[in-house]
Parts: sequence; structure tokens; C-alpha cells
Amino acid sequence: MMNVEIFDMLMSILAPLITMFAIWGVTKVSGLISAQTEKISNETLRNSIEGVNEEASRIMLEAVRYTNQKFVDDAKANAEDGKLTPEQIWKAMQSSKDYFLGHMSDNALGILVAGKKPFDEWIEELMISKVDEVKSSDVGKKLMEMSSPN
Repeated sequence: MMNVEIFDMLMSILAPLITMFAIWGVTKVSGLISAQTEKISNETLRNSIEGVNEEASRIMLEAVRYTNQKFVDDAKANAEDGKLTPEQIWKAMQSSKDYFLGHMSDNALGILVAGKKPFDEWIEELMISKVDEVKSSDVGKKLMEMSSPN
């Protein structure tokens, strides 16, 4: 009988400790799982945003090149001084913006509108950076043409 009483006494002491360690272990594992899930979610979100930014950059570059080919070159050729008027510049910018908005996927555009505040300023800054990129690329091509033997 003595063994049964000792066993009961040990169980009454150990049972709460075992339960406490089990709860602690489950809580710890749950915390680790939550941390890993958050890490995956953050990584997925970051990859999605990077993809949207890459799409926006690519499409804006296309928009600027398209506008340059279809509108700006003609306007400059028809101008006496070869320069665009402020109204023509505004039309060219609007044309690039329309191209951009028309070619972005709805999902990517929704992410951009939600994440880029204020959106109109952001799109204008992106457009200007792509205009600069196209200009520097054009200057580079002209320099290469001038330096290459005929």
C-alpha cells in the first residue's frame, strides 16, 4: 500500500508540473510557428511589392518611349525652335500617364494606389525619372554613333 500512496503523492505534485511544462511547450511551439508564418507573409508581401514596383518601372519606361516616338518627336519637328511648349509638355505627360494606367494590371495598380501617397506625385516622379533615363540613353547612343567610324 505504501507504494500506491507514494505514487499518488508524487502524481499530485508532478501532474501540475507536467501540465505546466506541456502548456509552456505548446505556447513556445505556437510562438515559433507564428513567427515563421509572419516571416513568410512578410517575405511574400515584400516580393509582391517588389514585383509591382518592377512592373511599374518597366511600363512607365515603355510609356515614355511610346510618347516620345508618337508625340514628342513630331511636336519638336514642327516647332520652329525645336522645343516643346508647356502645353505640349503637359499633353506628352498626360499621354504617358494614360499609357501607364492603361497597361498596368488592375491588381498592381490597386497596390500602387493604396501604397503610394499621394499617387499623382509618385507617378509624376516616376515619369520624370524615366524621361531622364530615356534622354541619357539617347545621348549615349548619339555619342556612340559619333565616335564610331563610318
